[in-house]
Amino acid sequence: MKANETTSGIGMIEGSAYRNKFFSVEYTLPEGYSFYNADQLTAMNSAIIKLHNDQAVLDAFKKGNAFFDMAAVAENNPNVSIVIQIAGSDATIVNEAGYIEAVRGKIIDQLNSTGAAVKSDETGTYTNLKTGDKFTAMKLAIETQGAPLYEEILCIKAGDHFMNVTVTASDEVELDSVLSHLTRIR
Repeated sequence: MKANETTSGIGMIEGSAYRNKFFSVEYTLPEGYSFYNADQLTAMNSAIIKLHNDQAVLDAFKKGNAFFDMAAVAENNPNVSIVIQIAGSDATIVNEAGYIEAVRGKIIDQLNSTGAAVKSDETGTYTNLKTGDKFTAMKLAIETQGAPLYEEILCIKAGDHFMNVTVTASDEVELDSVLSHLTRIR
């Protein structure tokens, strides 16, 4: 996918770092992680269209107004992904907290529809303890097939675009460790 990074929101992978100048963030891969390639990202975007039960989400992915821009995984299966969504002109009245609140119920419903059980969810701020960077966030505790799973979704707004950085891990320490690689570009 080729596009102008400063107007489309699309980031670039440079070595072991994903960099998105439009959103002013960088994600450096933790040790043991690898980025998905373009074909794998295309497959992820196609899977959303096939599996998601929310019509607005389906329409956004079908029209290209929402897409996976980056995904990475480790051998022990914690993962991180970045979805960019072009919200349109009405996004000027919504901030990150408003966006999280608007999608919160949809995210919980979608997880529950896959057989996972959302045990708790909270919204607030994620603070990167290494850099002090703050991000609007939603944190979920999930049980899937009897095992605990933790997910945190960070939301960043630039213009009429939203970036959702989602990390999933088997424990909260690992979750924070993976999230700590997301920093603001200075």
